[in-house]
Amino acid sequence: MTTITARGRRLSAFPLVAVTTAVSLEAFRVLFPKAYGLADQRGNEVAAVVVLVVFGSALLTPVVRRLLGVRSLPAAVGALAAWRLVVALVGHVPLGLALAGTVVALLAMTLVLTSDHPGCGEVTSVALLAGLGVDVALRGAFITWDPTWQRGPRPVVLAVLLSAALLTLAFAAPRRAGNGTSGVPIVSGFGGGVTLGAVLALEVGFLLSPGFVASSAATSLAWGALVVIGSIALAVAAQAWSSRFDPAPIMVAAAGTLAVAGFLLPRVTGGGVFLAIAIGQAAAGVALGVAGRPSASSCLRAEVGLGVGWVAFVLTVLLYQLHFDQPLPFDNRWVVAAAGALTMLAALGRVAPQRRTQPDVERPALVAASLVGVAVLAAAGLATTGTKKAVASGPNAALRVVEWNIRQAVTENAGELAPDAIASVLIRDGTPDIVVLPEAARGWPLSGDLDLASWLSRRLNLPFIWSPAASHQFGTLVLSRLPIRTARVVKLPVVGRSQGRSLMRATLDVGGGEPLTLLATHLQHHNDNASMATRLREVQVILEEWKRAPHTLLIGDFNPRQGDPPLYPSRRPGEFAEIRAFLDAGFTTAEDLTSCSQPTSGRNCSDFVLVTPDLRQELTVDAGVGQFDHRPVRSVVRLA
Repeated sequence: MTTITARGRRLSAFPLVAVTTAVSLEAFRVLFPKAYGLADQRGNEVAAVVVLVVFGSALLTPVVRRLLGVRSLPAAVGALAAWRLVVALVGHVPLGLALAGTVVALLAMTLVLTSDHPGCGEVTSVALLAGLGVDVALRGAFITWDPTWQRGPRPVVLAVLLSAALLTLAFAAPRRAGNGTSGVPIVSGFGGGVTLGAVLALEVGFLLSPGFVASSAATSLAWGALVVIGSIALAVAAQAWSSRFDPAPIMVAAAGTLAVAGFLLPRVTGGGVFLAIAIGQAAAGVALGVAGRPSASSCLRAEVGLGVGWVAFVLTVLLYQLHFDQPLPFDNRWVVAAAGALTMLAALGRVAPQRRTQPDVERPALVAASLVGVAVLAAAGLATTGTKKAVASGPNAALRVVEWNIRQAVTENAGELAPDAIASVLIRDGTPDIVVLPEAARGWPLSGDLDLASWLSRRLNLPFIWSPAASHQFGTLVLSRLPIRTARVVKLPVVGRSQGRSLMRATLDVGGGEPLTLLATHLQHHNDNASMATRLREVQVILEEWKRAPHTLLIGDFNPRQGDPPLYPSRRPGEFAEIRAFLDAGFTTAEDLTSCSQPTSGRNCSDFVLVTPDLRQELTVDAGVGQFDHRPVRSVVRLA
C-alpha cells in the first residue's frame, strides 16, 4: 500500500475533524435540555450523575479502538451520522436517544482527535477551530434554535447533508491514514487531551455563544455572531503565530489568560465583552495548537487524557449551571477559571518546534479568511431579518397582556427545547401588545445555547428589552408592540446565597395622554425563611421604584410562599405577605385571591398581573397549557 504524504493526511483530516466537531456539539446541545427534564423527574443529583457517567464513557475509547482496530473510527463516525439523521426524523427526542448520541459523539471525537501519527497536529488542529465556526454559522442560520430540535424541510435537508458528509469522510479515513492507524492527529499526550476538554468548556459556556455576546454586550444577535465567528478566525491566526515558539512559556501565558477570561466573562458587560471574547478565543487557539504538538506520550495516553478532558468539560458546565439553583460554597466563576488554568497541562511532554524559514501558514490564513467571510455573511443575514418598528395603539385601545414563566423554553419532565410551542401559545388569540416572560435564557448550555429573546422577537415580530437577573444569560424577557420610551434594569437585593433577581422598569407610549409604566420582575423562588425574607425586601425595592406612578402594570412571577403540604401549610393567596404588600400599596388584580381557582403553577398562584386603580383588566389563566411548569396569564387592560 502506498503511504500518502503528511500534507495529504492533513488535507484528508481537515473536513473529517470539522464536520465531526460540529455534529458532536449538536449532540451535546440535545443532551443538556434532556438532562434538565431528567432533573425534574429524579432530582439534580441523579441527572448530574447520569450526565457524568455518559461523558465518562469516552474513557472506553482505548477498548473500542483495540477491539475494532482500523474499523473503530468509521464505526463511531458512521454511528454519529446515523444518529444525526434519526434525530431529524423523530417527532420527539427520547432521553435514551439523547444519551446514545452523546456517547457516540464522544467516541467519534476521541477517535478522530487522537492518533500515533506524529508531526501534523499543530496544523490540522485548525480544523477543530473551523468546526467551531461551522457550528456557529449553522446555528445562526436558525436564529440559535439548534436544528436538531426542529422539524420541517430545512432541518431534514441539513441533517442529510451532514450525515452524508460524515459517512463519506469516515469510510475514507482508513485508506487515507496510510499506515494502518485509524485516527487523525489533533491532540497528543495526556495533557493535550485534558486541555481540549477544558478549552471546550469555555467555548460552550461563553466563547462560542452569540446569545451570550448579544445579552452581555446589550447588542444585536447579528453583532454577536460576527464577534464569535470573527474571534474564531483570530484564534486560527494566534495558533499559527504561536507554532514557532517553545511550548512551556507560551502555555503559561495562554492558560493564565484563559483563567482570567473564565473568571471575568460571566460578569463583563458592554464593549468589554468583545475584547474578552477576542482575547479568550486567541488564547484558546494557542492552547489547542500546543495540545496538538508532538509528544513522547503514546496514543493510549492521549485517549485517556481526552477522556479525562471530557469529564472536566461537563463538570465545568454542570457546576457553573447548578450553582444558580443550588449555590456552591464559592463564586461559580472560579469553576470556569479553573478550567482555563487546567489548560496548562498542554505543555507536558511537548517538544519545541523545529525552526523554519517559511512557516506553514497557508492553511491557517485560508481558514481565517473564510471564517471572516462567513462571519460577515451571517451577521448581514441576521441584521436584514429583524423586527418591525413598534407602534402606539391609541390611549383608548384595549391592551392584550401575557405573563408566562417559560423555564428557558424547556418543557417540564420531557426536557424538549420548544420555543415554537411558546410562540404558538402567545399568538393563539392574535399577537399580544405586551409580553413578560420570566426565566428566559440567552445562550445557556442548559437550554441548548438558544437566544430565546432574539428568536422570539423575530418569530413574533415584536421588539424586546432584556432584564438580566441570575446572570447576563438568564432573566426576564419583555416584548412590546408599543414603543419603548425608556427602560432601566434595577438589581434586586440578594440575601445570603439567594439567586440574583432584577426589575425592569419601562415607559411605554400608548399614543397620547399618560404613558404606561411597566414593572416586570421575577422574585425569589425557594420557600425557606431566608428566601421569604429576601422576597419581602425585593417587594420593598419594587415599591420604591414604582414611586406611585399612574397607569402602571406590575407583572411577573412573584413566587409567594404557597401551600404545598406537607412542607408548608395551605394558605389562601390573599394572605400571602408578598402579594398583600403590593395590594396595600395600591395595586389591584382581577385574579382570585380567595381560593386560587385559576392556579398558574401546579396548584399554586405564582404569576400575577397587577394594575393601578386607573386601569381596568379582565384576566384568565390558560389552564390548557401543560407542557411547562407554569401556565400563561392573559389580561386585557383598559384605561379606567
